[in-house]
Amino acid sequence: MATREDAYPYPGEQYILSVDRYQIEVMNHLDELPATGAGIICTFPKVRDGVGYPVRVFAVCPAA
Repeated sequence: MATREDAYPYPGEQYILSVDRYQIEVMNHLDELPATGAGIICTFPKVRDGVGYPVRVFAVCPAA
């Protein structure tokens, strides 16, 4: 994924993006998931030369 050098001033974020990994921030309701047994699925478009785009994230939880 391409990014501007000054877009992410934090070295950790810059490293993650420089090794072709995606970063998902600001997820709500994670406290509602069980401590173990749930899976989180993330879907996103492959964007050329983009620095941000919407991501769809949902959790699959065991039956209560």
